[in-house]
Amino acid sequence: SSTIGYLLSAFSSGLAIEALGYRWTLILGTAMSLLGSFVFSLQPPFALVLIMRILMGMGIGIIEASLNSYVTTLPRRTSVLNNLHAFFGVGALVGPVLATAILALSLGWNWVYFVLAGSNGLLLIGIAIFFPQKKARTVRDGEEEQGIGKLLSASLKMRIIWIATFFLLFYVGIETNAGSWSYSFLTEWRHQGTLFAGWIVSGYW
Repeated sequence: SSTIGYLLSAFSSGLAIEALGYRWTLILGTAMSLLGSFVFSLQPPFALVLIMRILMGMGIGIIEASLNSYVTTLPRRTSVLNNLHAFFGVGALVGPVLATAILALSLGWNWVYFVLAGSNGLLLIGIAIFFPQKKARTVRDGEEEQGIGKLLSASLKMRIIWIATFFLLFYVGIETNAGSWSYSFLTEWRHQGTLFAGWIVSGYW
């Protein structure tokens, strides 16, 4: 379900940025992630869980695509992009420790999603107040067919593009699956404690 949502975001983020601008696209993606995590925290029926995972996957995908795209419009974009991805690493480091601390306190797994919803709420407020309204570069008449269409076609003919695509497909797929399933592996099959398993996952990221 999360993958379906993420794929949907891949096909829709560019169109949303062109139509709404970066600020409103980020607000949309964050609101979707907020709604999904909040409903998740209410421990809904499993059918609704699957729907919310699609919504959360799409919201997270929109946030990532929008922020990465926005950063490319800034001065010193390479440095800023490195910082953006470094902060993803900080979140991946802190997240497992925070989640396992909540579980260790016997607050219930749904409290993890309450905290996630709260952080999404803060992000939504921050974007609404501080993020500049910046439209994506507008396409002039005939430019889309002659410029962007040719650019996409030329890119897809480049061997290095396909090599990078398949590298990312397998590398990110393995990385994400290992990070996602290692906690269950450590607690259920290796019978490690909650906090210790969380620290291991945090260290992995």
